[in-house]
Amino acid sequence: MLKKRSLKIKNTVDISIEKLKIHNKSNEFQLAMDTYHNNILYNKFFIILSIAIVGMQIISVLNVYQTFYLNNYLIDSLCIIISLFSAYIFTDFINGAVHMYMDNNTNYKSIVGPFVAAFHMHHHHMKYKTRHPLVLYFVESGSKFWLVAYLAVVIFLQNQLSLFLFINIFLVAIGIFSSFAEVSHYWCHNAHKKNTIIKMLQKFRILLPKKHHMIHHLHDNVNYAFLNGVTDPILNIMAKKLYKGYKENSDLHASGYKGRQTNNR
Repeated sequence: MLKKRSLKIKNTVDISIEKLKIHNKSNEFQLAMDTYHNNILYNKFFIILSIAIVGMQIISVLNVYQTFYLNNYLIDSLCIIISLFSAYIFTDFINGAVHMYMDNNTNYKSIVGPFVAAFHMHHHHMKYKTRHPLVLYFVESGSKFWLVAYLAVVIFLQNQLSLFLFINIFLVAIGIFSSFAEVSHYWCHNAHKKNTIIKMLQKFRILLPKKHHMIHHLHDNVNYAFLNGVTDPILNIMAKKLYKGYKENSDLHASGYKGRQTNNR
């Protein structure tokens, strides 16, 4: 009897501690979101990054074009197709891995904490503002912080090394497809029945299918990919090993937020 009572007290204490942790994290989330909206350095930073990223994407494409010589049309054309296909699959994986990390990141007090908090709002306000795909491509590129470093490395390698055609196109395509992944994600949430072409591309897994991606929002810690979702089986294994999930973590911190929403939702 005494053992059962001790166990009950322990469980009660554990629950109280967990509630206190959630409460403290929710307060940190609120402060981070207030900073995101009220501090111009955070509020406008996405636009600066968008300009930088799209600018570097253009430079990387021009660098490929300057070294582009078709010596054997059939072989080189096949190389281009394989390179683009490989990049498309790898981009689905790498962006899904970043998505996984961000969904489970709760470090709201760091210098990038306001961006982390703003990212978590996408589970609570899934539908985007209606925008032209090109506008969305530009605006959402600013959310890909890692692309700045990635594209800088790609451009450096292009200028310093004689990259094989396959590698050159592969690296450049990843940078572009990573921004396009945001458009695919947008169509997953915003496309309607009249968008027959988009629906067809989703059906054949060229774009992210809505039914597949909705599993990510309905269930915990699964289906993080958001270009076409084909690498989710690998990402799901990784997620299971690395994280407990976000529904009892970051989602709870964002659920009580009552302030302004992020610009694109």
